[in-house]
Amino acid sequence: MDVQEQFSALAEVLDEAVRMTIQRTASFPQDPVYGHAREQLAFIESFVQSRTVPSPEDKACVDIGIMAVKELEPDEPDYARSLMRTSTRFKRLGQLATSDGSTGGGTSG
Repeated sequence: MDVQEQFSALAEVLDEAVRMTIQRTASFPQDPVYGHAREQLAFIESFVQSRTVPSPEDKACVDIGIMAVKELEPDEPDYARSLMRTSTRFKRLGQLATSDGSTGGGTSG
């Protein structure tokens, strides 16, 4: 998958996560978990809109996948999976996949 395809795939999962976050924020506007998700998704969205591959430092700033597991998975598994997919795609952005679907960089043996 080339970088432009990665951006498109990220945009797709990001849209779902944003939609789900907006729904939850409307019901629970003061909940810090949803506020944090909103901030993180806006940060990710800035890279998608500018088509800029994030630096390792930028990728390290995103923690919604971990937050989703800790705070949301037991009660909101679909929402948690959406945030985890978004986080994973963001963190893999810019890594070129090999023909076997892996991202390379490992050693064989």
